Amino acid sequence: MAAEMLDWLTKLTTGRSNFVITILICEMIYICPVRPRTFRRLPAWVLPAAGILLFLAIGFFMPLIPAGPFAVTITTLAIFALSLLIQWAVLEEDPWRILFNGTAAYATQNLALNLTELLILLLHADGWWKPLLQAGVQGLTCLACYFLFACKARSSELHLNKGVVIQLLLITIFVSNFLFSFFAANQMTASYIHIPLAVCCMLTLQLQFAEFHDSNVLREKEILERLLFREQKRHELMQETIDIINIKSHDLKRQVQLIRRLGALPDNVLQEVESAVNAYDAMVDTGSHSLDLIILEEKLLCEKHHIPMDVMADGKVLDFIPPADLYSLIGNGLRNAVEHSLKENEQQRSITLTIHQAGGYAIVQITNYCSTPITFVGGMPKTEKEDRRFHGYGLKSMEYVVKKYGGNMVLDYRDNVFMVKIIIPLDRPA
Repeated sequence: MAAEMLDWLTKLTTGRSNFVITILICEMIYICPVRPRTFRRLPAWVLPAAGILLFLAIGFFMPLIPAGPFAVTITTLAIFALSLLIQWAVLEEDPWRILFNGTAAYATQNLALNLTELLILLLHADGWWKPLLQAGVQGLTCLACYFLFACKARSSELHLNKGVVIQLLLITIFVSNFLFSFFAANQMTASYIHIPLAVCCMLTLQLQFAEFHDSNVLREKEILERLLFREQKRHELMQETIDIINIKSHDLKRQVQLIRRLGALPDNVLQEVESAVNAYDAMVDTGSHSLDLIILEEKLLCEKHHIPMDVMADGKVLDFIPPADLYSLIGNGLRNAVEHSLKENEQQRSITLTIHQAGGYAIVQITNYCSTPITFVGGMPKTEKEDRRFHGYGLKSMEYVVKKYGGNMVLDYRDNVFMVKIIIPLDRPA
């Protein structure tokens, strides 16, 4: 019985059986959880289960494709292609993402194979503990790849570059399969052969999953550019609106003066009208028309919610920044301060904006009272909102503009004060 069990375990951990089982496990690592296709009223698990059984049946019993010394290579590639077709048939997933996941699974399988062969040669494994060593090393390799790659990428959205996917697949197949078959066909089984093969598989996985980071950066940049465009349009609309309001407010002032001379209304009524009109007149004069409009917009909001805002700004310091970027930089900073202030008691609300020049640098500082401690993750405040997808893009768009002009932005929280400090050099390369 022991001999039969050892023989059965040896068959499962070597040859085609090992490839079929390992590639199945590796593919499940990268595709789960994925929504399966539904067929009529069948339960959701039926099609994936049928796909697994079909893959195992064909994989175990597919005849060896005659191709000389590369017969094993061609056969395993056919089994791999079959696994991709079955995934496409039973899963609600984009075909390019299936190809991406399959490539990762193929590299993981070959990494596990080369590490296993390397340890067997180094330890001179034989007898009953050889299949146990093979199963253990392959299992640990799959587990490590799950945490290093699959688990981290699962929560990320990948915007696939089809050319990159094809290149990765070809690299993986060439490195992981043909080179291994070439060495085996030429009886090159020394341990040093498996070291570069394992390293190549690991580098392929590292390169492949770097795509997640790159695609997320590109996606974030695209979102920021869209937000900046929308903010530019909003600024233009706000400028037109405030210009109209200022014209109307001046007209109303002249009409109030005329009514006062005629004595048509009591003076206290006219004073109330004048105070209401003054709320929409120019509240600040920074020396920059664009900055005045930005501050005015937020000051009106502060007046509505009884938030004191102190402004000490030399707008000429930021003349080199176009209105659209200035709106994104100052407007987002003040809007975040207003949003945080609305969470505080009216007696504690306060916002301060200072803009000045110091030693060849433009210094912008926005502070607001904040009684809730703030935790920073990656230099940005951690959100407590349920929907985190679009959180923090106001600050990110500010950071985007600051870096565009070669500056730095620092966020800080201490003594119940949240501070955004921006430093931009005035002498920049042309």
